[in-house]
Amino acid sequence: MKAKMTKLLTAIIMGAACYLGANAHIAIVKQGPTLPGCPTMTQYKPGLDLTRYDLKSERSGIKTYASKPQMQHRRYNAAPGQTVTVTCNIVANEDKFGPYYGTTVNLTNSESNLDYWAEEFGSHQVVCADVPIGTYDILTSEFAQDGSGLYFVIREQVNITSDTAIILNLDEATNLVEANMLKPDGTLCTVPLIDITTNETIDEGNTNGMAMDFVIVSNEANDALGSYFASRGADFVGEANNNRFYINNVSDRIKVIVNCTASDNTTDYMMVQSKDGIDGDFTFVNDPTDYVLYQEQFQPTPAYNPEEGGGTTEFKMNAVWNGVMYSGVLGSSDRLAPSGLTSFYLDAPEREDNSIKMLFYPGFGDHRQMTINDWSYEDEDGVWHEIVDTVYYSSTIYGQAAIVTKNGVEYVNSGHDIAGNYSFHVPEDPNADIIDYPGNPHFSFTDRQKTLAYGTGCPINAVLAQNYYQEWVGGKYSYIDFVYLGRYGEFRGSDLASAQLQITYNQDSVICTDVAAIPTDFYNFILEKKVGQIDVDIVNTNVEVDGLAGKNHTHVFYDWALEDWTAPTLQMLWLRDAAGNITDRFASGNEGILEFAGGDFNFHYTDRYWFDCQPQTVEVSYSPYDADSWEPFAVEEVPENFFMPAFGYFYRGELSQVEGNGEKGWFDLKIKLTDLSGNWQEQVISPAFRIDDHAYSGVANVGKDNAHEVARYTLDGRRISTPQPGINIVRYSDGTARKVLVAQ
Repeated sequence: MKAKMTKLLTAIIMGAACYLGANAHIAIVKQGPTLPGCPTMTQYKPGLDLTRYDLKSERSGIKTYASKPQMQHRRYNAAPGQTVTVTCNIVANEDKFGPYYGTTVNLTNSESNLDYWAEEFGSHQVVCADVPIGTYDILTSEFAQDGSGLYFVIREQVNITSDTAIILNLDEATNLVEANMLKPDGTLCTVPLIDITTNETIDEGNTNGMAMDFVIVSNEANDALGSYFASRGADFVGEANNNRFYINNVSDRIKVIVNCTASDNTTDYMMVQSKDGIDGDFTFVNDPTDYVLYQEQFQPTPAYNPEEGGGTTEFKMNAVWNGVMYSGVLGSSDRLAPSGLTSFYLDAPEREDNSIKMLFYPGFGDHRQMTINDWSYEDEDGVWHEIVDTVYYSSTIYGQAAIVTKNGVEYVNSGHDIAGNYSFHVPEDPNADIIDYPGNPHFSFTDRQKTLAYGTGCPINAVLAQNYYQEWVGGKYSYIDFVYLGRYGEFRGSDLASAQLQITYNQDSVICTDVAAIPTDFYNFILEKKVGQIDVDIVNTNVEVDGLAGKNHTHVFYDWALEDWTAPTLQMLWLRDAAGNITDRFASGNEGILEFAGGDFNFHYTDRYWFDCQPQTVEVSYSPYDADSWEPFAVEEVPENFFMPAFGYFYRGELSQVEGNGEKGWFDLKIKLTDLSGNWQEQVISPAFRIDDHAYSGVANVGKDNAHEVARYTLDGRRISTPQPGINIVRYSDGTARKVLVAQ
């Protein structure tokens, strides 16, 4: 659903925008002409991953998706014999809706969120089987074929005690709900207006694009009934704008949430609002005096390639109510962020504690890659056509979720599902909601505690291992993925591009050497149904800290033959001072505290994806930077800070125990986690922290008497394994170095 950068994209997506719901999605994509005088174009898409859904049908440009069963967060507590069948008969004016209306139905209450779709289009009937007895809000929706937009109809508090049939009448949706957005100067945001028959631009508008995501929520169930996403690259003469939908009268039990964003050549504008109950036409609009200019500094990684278009402004915006996130907008722009500084205007009115909130993730498109897709297809006349398409992909650093007010910024760390690891985010209790706010209090913070730019330090590697028995494979199945997280938990999307990987079986047979090939290579290995030991070795060198070349070296070992064959993993690590300021740079060791979280996360594949967390042992050591001379580093578990889902066990240690000297005062960390079955993960984070009074600079003349050689270099910086004639630079275990003359 991604258009070329030179084209306009208008997209409409309907369904539940909440990734924890089980709701169908409908998408329409309209491709407009290129507009003159439009130097940048923001690409918008809904804040959900369509790979988590099955395409159910495609007709007249409308794609219908439903959540994959294992992706559904379905609360389903019916006892045997306590389910019934509900037949939903959908009626409408065929002159408006055409002959194929009535495709999806959602039933939601505090116990269940259920999706159904018509088995045969044009039947105007959706049969909902195995519905637990209870009282439901029931929703259907459809796009009108006359171009007037999307229509929602909701029947509230329908008591279902036996097999029954109900009528849902789309013609009852007569209330027009719209969203308008004002810029800080009070002008209305508009998009270009085009006469599609002539390609003539009637009005160029004052933005490069807009997007709206309307979500309809049951207040009692705290769950989504349905939603409507619209990305507006342009409006077209004679067609309804995409910033609207129609709905029947609903009580204040039903909440409508809207996420809006617009972009121009200078910045992006964001708005989140909500309203309980609809009993007439209603327009959402922001107060421009509520805007706050939110800026976030990013440190580009070595992969940064501005000459290829790297350095763009990206973002993700979501609405949160009662702690639950409802899908918002992902934005990707051609607009550059000078020197890594991103800027956004966020609508930040004074909100009550229990009101709707905006979670905003700033992003920096660190690395941009061009891909040329060359493919062919055969048409119905047997003629083959060659297609060459150029697509640009940005590898993005996404900052931590932020709630911005006029009084400052609250950073919310609820895990790293922005990287796609939704399973880590799902609670063990099937009746519990997936909570995104307030997040983990032990790794959330404020702008007063943030001292460094995003991307500054050496990351950890949060390894996603989905190991489980898969019926269609007929044996054990495994999938592994890697997520690099910076010092504040920011997602570093460009790190995998240059990572060096090797996965081996029984220490001799190589399974995979390319991160991008893991799904294919692992799948082929799985089909062989071998049982043995798996070694995963991955090195990320896309790191530079304080002028020093850095790396994360992660080694994972697990035994496929064991009942527990998943290794533990780190999930979060930071360093802070005694005042709570988060930094990796300290004047003395007495100021620094190391804190990290991790666990033995075992994957469960039932009616949904989720992880538990089992005990592990922890070994931590430190070394002067790049010296490979390790000394034990004592940490203690803090049981009261255990947090699930997504984090696990919490550990703390003090930097006052560090001895020796490092280059510029920098030291490396090594953390090894081992589960009760002997599977383990080891990470080297280099460099990890700086202690100024443990620094040496330049080349020392002598080392301590008991120090031993740990590395040797030529004058031009090449590392060598044996002495070479001429001047060698020898680094010792105490962090010092000296020049040594080696005779010919």
